Amino acid sequence: MIALLLACAPSIAPDTGETGSDAGPFIVDGTMTIDATHEEDWVYVDLDGAALVQAGDPSWDLRFRRYIVALNGGVSGEGVVEATVLDGQDFDGLTQAPADGYVTDLADADEDGTPEYALLTWYDYDFTTHVLTPAQKVYVIHTGDDAYFKLRFDSYYDDVGTPAMLQTSVAAIDAP
Repeated sequence: MIALLLACAPSIAPDTGETGSDAGPFIVDGTMTIDATHEEDWVYVDLDGAALVQAGDPSWDLRFRRYIVALNGGVSGEGVVEATVLDGQDFDGLTQAPADGYVTDLADADEDGTPEYALLTWYDYDFTTHVLTPAQKVYVIHTGDDAYFKLRFDSYYDDVGTPAMLQTSVAAIDAP
């Protein structure tokens, strides 16, 4: 049932920075576009409902601000969302979640002033060009509703080069 929601949801890709459930569904054919261009405000996503939600809505699974992605768990939220990374995994071939290896956002361990986000490794950064490029990784997200989703970051820039216009591939997968 969830896979149908993800595949059939009509598209909106708000360019106004507006977030929340009033914005409607935003996943089309397994592609999720997030406008995370605001410097301070987070964009909250409920994967189970395939919708943007308001800050404070406990149903959020992921939140985005610029290049930062946080889970609703650990130090980032009161939920129990966790993720695992699969380096080099074929996105289309992944149909079942792994049984272990899940982590959530942790407190700042390296004293850089930033929590240890579970999805922090989603990009490679070129210090010469200052360009972010999605790493060749697939993440599996275990939501608070006990569902599993595969997630791949496809781009950080939109077609005209605007940063923080994240485009991802996302789909429900079977539990371990």
